[in-house]
Amino acid sequence: MLVFRYLAKEVFVTLLALTVILMFIIVSNQLVSYLNRAASGRIPGMLVLKLLLLEMPNLLTVLLPLGFYMALMLAFGRLYSENEMLVLHACGLSTIKLLQYTLVMAMFVVVSVALMVHFNPNFASQRTRILQTSGMKAFIQMLSPQHFQELPNQQVLYIDAINRKHTQASGLFLAQRNSDPSKTWQWQIIAANAMEMKRNAHNKDEVVMTNGQIYRMSPGALSAQYGTFTHGVIKIPEPVLQGKNDFRTMSTMELLAKRKQSMALNAEFQWRLSIIIMALVLVFVAVPLSKVNPRDGKFSKILPAILVFLIYINMLFIWRDKLSEGNWPHFNNMIMVHLTILLFGVWLLWNQKRKLS
Repeated sequence: MLVFRYLAKEVFVTLLALTVILMFIIVSNQLVSYLNRAASGRIPGMLVLKLLLLEMPNLLTVLLPLGFYMALMLAFGRLYSENEMLVLHACGLSTIKLLQYTLVMAMFVVVSVALMVHFNPNFASQRTRILQTSGMKAFIQMLSPQHFQELPNQQVLYIDAINRKHTQASGLFLAQRNSDPSKTWQWQIIAANAMEMKRNAHNKDEVVMTNGQIYRMSPGALSAQYGTFTHGVIKIPEPVLQGKNDFRTMSTMELLAKRKQSMALNAEFQWRLSIIIMALVLVFVAVPLSKVNPRDGKFSKILPAILVFLIYINMLFIWRDKLSEGNWPHFNNMIMVHLTILLFGVWLLWNQKRKLS
């Protein structure tokens, strides 16, 4: 038990450091993507941090198995390079015993990943809901007072002033070009005293104008239409993103019940199971591959280890995509990928034992 605690401390301290570093790198990349979208007006800038936080659990489901795998390589590689593992083997720690200890450590990672896989659909649903309703919020956030601003569908907007929270504005001017040839007018001009973002009966955000006038006219025409209104709604194009086909928002139990209905559902279900058992499979590769010659240094096997992981994860990605597209109807189980890597790890263990005997 003392040896297990020592090995576990080495592995999990390294795992924590690696996970933080990898998370920082990937989150930084995601941040740049969200900032680009915010700068183009597709999402409000105030939602960037919230979207990042909702994305992190999904990223951790892949980063934890990778971090654990690399932590095993670095921790065990250091022990081999400094001859500590040689002392442990001399005291009775066999390769099989080391494998058992490592599998116990892997169970903590497996449970953590399984919990995140279970709760990730909730985070994905919140993220999709935010992105679906962010079109109107982004429109309000990008408004600038005393400037003419071009909107989609040939519209031009001008406002005199807007409050700090960007929820109310005054002195509105809106010019809209008509694209319907059946109507006799080409331009519609709206002038309103105030504008406010409200939530309607369908639980959707909309921009409501109050106390305004409407002018409908065509260039060169001698007549025009005029009207007044107490309340009016500005129609803004709906966001492009739709979440109805996003299987990440479905719970794992729902996928289990419906996975036979389509190959895409089956692929998503198998992908979630693959992420959970990945850490266990990688143990059989990391334990024999982490053994290094003290003269070579503890990093001598890092490059082959990374190559094995890249092959493993890319095989899973390709398998998932082909399954979801229905291109591999006769090979509809990702267990073949796991078995391939597992057999490779068992071969490494057997080859290592054969050399020692």
